[in-house]
Amino acid sequence: MESWKHLVKKGEVEELSLPDQDVLFVEVFSRYERLLCDPLYLNELLVPGKEVKHLSDGFKEEFRKYCISLRLKKGAVMNVYQDVKNYHVVTVKGLIASKTKVFTKVDVPWFMGEMNSVMCEDEFYMPLNYNLDVYSLEDSACILISREQLNLLTSKYEEARNILVKAYELSLVKLDRRSKLRGLDADGRYNKVFNENPQLTSRIPSAELALHLGVAEGELRVIRDIIRDLN
Repeated sequence: MESWKHLVKKGEVEELSLPDQDVLFVEVFSRYERLLCDPLYLNELLVPGKEVKHLSDGFKEEFRKYCISLRLKKGAVMNVYQDVKNYHVVTVKGLIASKTKVFTKVDVPWFMGEMNSVMCEDEFYMPLNYNLDVYSLEDSACILISREQLNLLTSKYEEARNILVKAYELSLVKLDRRSKLRGLDADGRYNKVFNENPQLTSRIPSAELALHLGVAEGELRVIRDIIRDLN
């Protein structure tokens, strides 16, 4: 069974309406076009007004045909790595977290949502091809595509290959940033992500944020309270 279909029966996931899908795909195609023209692979690629490289109608039509558009209710958990088709998250409106367990160690390697942050993967392409659960921290609209269908697109469209290359480079930037973040003490880690994006940092539950930052949840709560009082 596909990893999300049993969640529909449980009322935790629903397929998006066509109007809601239209909104998501307009946004993701706009981001892809800016991604293709940006040489820096950093936050600047989200700045409006840049020259864009337009995607072909054929690519957009096939991409949309292959994608699945879902709304995850808050608290829903998808085990997409267990799916034979091996889905990839393309974009999210809302906030989700990945969670993985290696032996006894639990980690939250990334979040994904509409905000660009050192903690959030950019909304271009996120492969889920290893032991990850996807947790919906808020009601979230998601676009997913299977690896099989993605391979078909990359074999046919140069723009699809270029998107994946640049998305991979963006992921490397995020990994480097997280590595440097882990070199700070607990206060420094929290201050770094809070100063970069206070709104996002405040939205993430303490349990998931503590795992991501690699600090004890109790310690994180104390730091959060101090920062909240100061602001």
